[in-house]
Order: sequence, then structure tokens, then C-alpha cells
Amino acid sequence: MIVPDNPRFSSGPCAKRPGWSLDVLADATVGRLHRSQAASTKVAAVIDETRALLKIPDDYRIGVVAGSDTGAFEISMWSLLGHESSVAQVEWPVFNQILTQTEELLIVVQVNGKVRQRIVVPTNASQEDIKNQALNDAKVERQTKGKEIQKVIMVPGKLVNIVVK
Repeated sequence: MIVPDNPRFSSGPCAKRPGWSLDVLADATVGRLHRSQAASTKVAAVIDETRALLKIPDDYRIGVVAGSDTGAFEISMWSLLGHESSVAQVEWPVFNQILTQTEELLIVVQVNGKVRQRIVVPTNASQEDIKNQALNDAKVERQTKGKEIQKVIMVPGKLVNIVVK
């Protein structure tokens, strides 16, 4: 087992350093006070210290994001993609039925209830066209050769079942 040298090492977000208590928050700016003067001063100090510590040029922007690391990552990536508004303010995409429609359908062709072939037809093909394409398919012709076609059962947009005897 590897044990870190730092005794304040956290195994998770709730782990606290030894001796920690709520008293340390007595004069902390917490909650929704991020718009207060005290909070703004502290945030400005954090930004200045971060800039100095990481040697970030003055013309670079530094953002302080409250929340999870995932949220901060998402906001950073969103910004790098060139968006000016926050990803948190972007409207969730609305489902668009048109985008799920295809120009072709995959039709299963059965002979006496057993799948023998799959054919691709245009979505606007008539039932008669689909039936003819199924009956004229080489694999289907081999299965029906020398047999009498009793009937053709069609399930629109799904399958053609050819009943032979």
C-alpha cells in the first residue's frame, strides 16, 4: 500500500485535515455571498496569487469557477471552443424528429416465417415495389424456386413474409 507523505492527503472530497473543525469557517465568505465586496476581494486575491504562482501573463484571463472539477473542465473547454456565453446558460437541444429519419429502410424478407434475406428500399417505396424487390431477390428466388407462392404478408416498414407450398 502506498501512503502519501502529506498527512493532509484526501481520499475524497469529504476528508478533512487532522484537527479541522467548523470554527475555521467563522470568518469565511460562504454561500451566495460571491457578489459581496468581501467575496470579490478574496476572489481577486486568489486570481492574483494564482497568476504569480503559475507565472501567467497579465494579458491572459483567469476564471475562478465554483463547483465540481467536471463543471470547471466543461466551462474551460466551452470557452476554448470560442463560445462567449457560459455552457451553464446554453439551452439543452430539443429533440428533432426529422434528424432521426433516414432515406432508406431495411426490410426483413422471410420465407415461411424464416429470415432468408434483408433488403434496403427507399423510405418512399410503395408496398408493391417492396414486394417485387423481395420476390425478385436472388436468395429469395432460390428459396421459392419450384414452389407455389400462397400469399405475401407485408408489415409496412418492417418485413415481407412469403408463404410457399
